[in-house]
Amino acid sequence: MGNIAQCIEAAKANVPEGKAREYEMGISKDEAKTRLFSQIRCNGGRIAIKNRDGIERYINKNSARKIINSIRGSTAKNGFTEKQHYAAAADIVFLYENSTKVLNHPDYKKRSKVESINRFVAPLYGDTCAFITGKVIADQGRKIHSLELTGIGKLEGTIGAAKKPNSIPATSSPLTI
Repeated sequence: MGNIAQCIEAAKANVPEGKAREYEMGISKDEAKTRLFSQIRCNGGRIAIKNRDGIERYINKNSARKIINSIRGSTAKNGFTEKQHYAAAADIVFLYENSTKVLNHPDYKKRSKVESINRFVAPLYGDTCAFITGKVIADQGRKIHSLELTGIGKLEGTIGAAKKPNSIPATSSPLTI
């Protein structure tokens, strides 16, 4: 695989038709919270997840709240509805499992405990994908931090712009931009 679009295309086979339809139609915020918090409760308050590259991250109640509420950011600016965002947020475990790492960089805000920021991408439906942010935090480990819905074309531009001289290549994925 050589680029983001090819990796997403290959991962689309893992997205059942029913899930893709739900991502496109969306669900309510209450339904998203019920599904995600139920999963977390059933797993002792924290879910450890590995993606397609074998990179482990976790999600807990605090990160789930952040993921559900991240609609206030770029997802809405990218033209997606709140319901579409909530459908993806409710399914963040599956999305992360089906994701590929595309970017790794230091924390540009230079917070003392944040060791690095990692970006992952997973297919949703059509040319739409989930752009997942993970953080490596000194005293908390590797967590999933936020979720953004975007189109593949916009994603490639976003990643290209984010690659700065001090960016660390995403060594676990054979992606090129």
